[in-house]
Amino acid sequence: MPKKRSDVEVEVTDITPEGCWLRVRSENHYISFIDSHVYFLGASAEEIQDVKLHCGKYLRWEALDVDLEIDNFVYPERYPYIGLSPQQLARVREAMKTMKVSERVIRQLKRFDKQ
Repeated sequence: MPKKRSDVEVEVTDITPEGCWLRVRSENHYISFIDSHVYFLGASAEEIQDVKLHCGKYLRWEALDVDLEIDNFVYPERYPYIGLSPQQLARVREAMKTMKVSERVIRQLKRFDKQ
């Protein structure tokens, strides 16, 4: 039996090059790709839309290897650290060739150059 719209706990409702809108348990949230959540830069729409809610507390994007607590995008200022796998870092750096990201993100990514 297909899920009714009201039964869906998480869905991506809009995607732009700069971010996406999520509906999580009937609340709408914006995730900025260029200010705080760079793991999504360069990802396809299909990869971004393939999200699952786990334990009612966090979201999982399997193909992107991204796990985010709901608080992470409700209060991004509480989560200043950006951690990226080598594959994520390569995809983000490629996407940054054509997109402008915030100075905060650039400072965070410079950390990886020193490693």
